[in-house]
Amino acid sequence: MVNRAVFHIIYDGQALQNNEMDVKDLAPSLLALSDLFDEANHILNNGQTKIGLNVKASFKTGCFGVELTVVQDMLSSIKNLFKDENVLNAATIATLTGFTLKDIVKPTLISFIKWLKNRKIKQVELLNNGLLRVIVDDESIEVEKKIIDLYRNFKIRKALEAAIVKPLEKDGIDSFACSENMPSNNEQLFFSISKEEREYFIAVEPEDEQLEEVQTEVYLQLLSIAFQEDNKWRFTDGSNKFHAEIKDVEFLQRVQSNEIAFRKDDLLKVILVIKQKITNKGLRPDYQVLKVLEHRTISKQMDLPF
Repeated sequence: MVNRAVFHIIYDGQALQNNEMDVKDLAPSLLALSDLFDEANHILNNGQTKIGLNVKASFKTGCFGVELTVVQDMLSSIKNLFKDENVLNAATIATLTGFTLKDIVKPTLISFIKWLKNRKIKQVELLNNGLLRVIVDDESIEVEKKIIDLYRNFKIRKALEAAIVKPLEKDGIDSFACSENMPSNNEQLFFSISKEEREYFIAVEPEDEQLEEVQTEVYLQLLSIAFQEDNKWRFTDGSNKFHAEIKDVEFLQRVQSNEIAFRKDDLLKVILVIKQKITNKGLRPDYQVLKVLEHRTISKQMDLPF
């Protein structure tokens, strides 16, 4: 089962008077919108549908407009689809993100970000009607939980930044707008973002989330040594290669004063601390050598029956 939703994005400004736009500006924006809908569909439908974005050029005098079609393929059967009220169709996803204006009063992802204006959220309250009240300074707004889920997703925020902020940074491009239909001279049913408002859509890097910390005694083989302060040494444990920060001050002082000499493939027995954290690039480990217990030089020798 396939359903569709059509909307338009319009860039306006002096640089677009001939209905032409640099492909270096347009292509990243369209690719970002494709990523946005793919990620939004993943969040809202939990992998039950597949979604794509098709493009068709359309023009209005003095600006550059693009017609986009959200194409959604229902992976579940029609019978199961009608039973599952949680599956959102393409039109609903386009409305929640803010690219169509089915209900112009209802907050969408884009209108919520514009309302927020980079202000820090003070408090979020769950209301009896299922909505969330977001409190900022002395103002508040009621939004669906789905909007907040989309807002918190870093991939979606980066996609909006690429589609809105990057083009508006160019000289001669003054506004971005989205609408279900291309606005005519007497029709103003569209949502616009000015060049001055573009900063609201810059994605803020989320803080890393610490998962767990493991401490263990292990032999590590030296691959490279960093003699400059704060540089990380490179090791292997026999299966993985990684950089680790040396926290043993006494050991580092001995290295700096040339009390310790190293040879190729030397071993260090250490207390190794492994910290796992979630970053915007996924799960990443961080290694620290807390204490160096032993330094060994590998030298293979033939065993004799003494």
